[in-house]
Amino acid sequence: MRPGAWRKSKRSGIDMENGRFGETLGVWRLGKLLGSGGMGDVYLAERIDGVVEQTAAIKILRAPYNYNLPDEAATLQKLNHPNIARYLDSGLTRDGHRYLVMEYVQGKPITEYADQKGLSIHSRLELFLAACAAIEYSHYHLVVHLDLKPGNILIDRDGVVKVIDFGVARRIEGREGAKSSGAFSGPYASPEQIQAGSRVGYPADIYALGAVLYELLCEHEPFDPLLVTGELERQIVDETPRPPSVALNQSKLKVSDAGAHFRLEAGDIAKMRGGCRVSEARKLIAGDLDRICLFALRKEPTRRYKSVDDLHSDVKAVLDGRKPGIARSGDPMYSAVRAARRKPLEVVAAVAVISAVFGAFTFDRLFSLGIDASLENTRDFERAAEPSLKELREALRPKLTANSRARAGLEVLDAVLHAATPLRKARTFWDKVRDDFLLQNRRTTETMPKDDLRNVP
Repeated sequence: MRPGAWRKSKRSGIDMENGRFGETLGVWRLGKLLGSGGMGDVYLAERIDGVVEQTAAIKILRAPYNYNLPDEAATLQKLNHPNIARYLDSGLTRDGHRYLVMEYVQGKPITEYADQKGLSIHSRLELFLAACAAIEYSHYHLVVHLDLKPGNILIDRDGVVKVIDFGVARRIEGREGAKSSGAFSGPYASPEQIQAGSRVGYPADIYALGAVLYELLCEHEPFDPLLVTGELERQIVDETPRPPSVALNQSKLKVSDAGAHFRLEAGDIAKMRGGCRVSEARKLIAGDLDRICLFALRKEPTRRYKSVDDLHSDVKAVLDGRKPGIARSGDPMYSAVRAARRKPLEVVAAVAVISAVFGAFTFDRLFSLGIDASLENTRDFERAAEPSLKELREALRPKLTANSRARAGLEVLDAVLHAATPLRKARTFWDKVRDDFLLQNRRTTETMPKDDLRNVP
């Protein structure tokens, strides 16, 4: 299926319908043509064996039976889920084409259904979770859909989600994934489905689900589907889409079933989301839902959600009023909170250590400031007292030098004045410690008389 095949066919199908209409395949008789795609044509069929009244959708592949195509019947036989269209039968037409009989889902694409019902953001998320459950189930059975888009996620008349069309699905046995088949689902295709030689796996479905969620929220596809194929592919591979809350503020050019173009304004888009105004709808989407969409739409497969279950878990968290753990994993504050919940004792111990270090630093700083303030007061006092001490020393020197004990007192006075000099130059607590050490050293080396040590403060 090459570029452009993702769009619903607008061909009348008269030739095909005339060629197949009324044809009998086993117990089924073909009715009107329901649609055409790159792989084949789908008809409404009626059971004619009289056992039960039943309708079904029959896909007839265009390629002959021996052509190398995935066996959709073999794939669907393994899947039995309420949100996946049931496989009923398969076989060969008289002209050698495979056909597949499936549950007929009389419904609308998920985005169209949500718009027509005017569903709120909350209700849209609930529909999306049902689609996630279906794909999560298929992945559990090693089946990758590879063509997820709104047209393949239908809502039936009872409001039940049904995923259809596993025509290009692959069974993935190992981690390497399967070689890309070239299938192209327009703006829902992942980068690895476009790039030549790439291998595809579960992340491709996660990307497509992210694109569907994006459109459910804001009406826009992540990238404009009306672009020419080459430019659309380039944007998918190289560019990051706007957050859906930003895209919601833009009008949308749409195509009707009749092929006519019309523009849907931002106010109308918001109103279809539970009657919201634009500002209200943007507020509901901005933040966590933006994060979830862009996380699923990451270019590198390994950087997206690891599983559909992880995507489901984050969306469910938003519905429950909680923070999405995986989409917010890059938020440092959120990571810290999660760590505290997982390992509370370790976090408490770490906080205690950090608090102790910070407290010690704060105490040391305050103590140093206090010492500096005390030293400054001492220096002020000494600056005021120094002239008087000098005058006293000079006045007494002639009288005291003749007496030995008086001379010793004069030496003590000289020592006090000498010790005051470095103190005035002190700037920190450690300078004060050094000066005290020098003073004590002078005392113990008998620079001053031992008898007068008791008189020195």
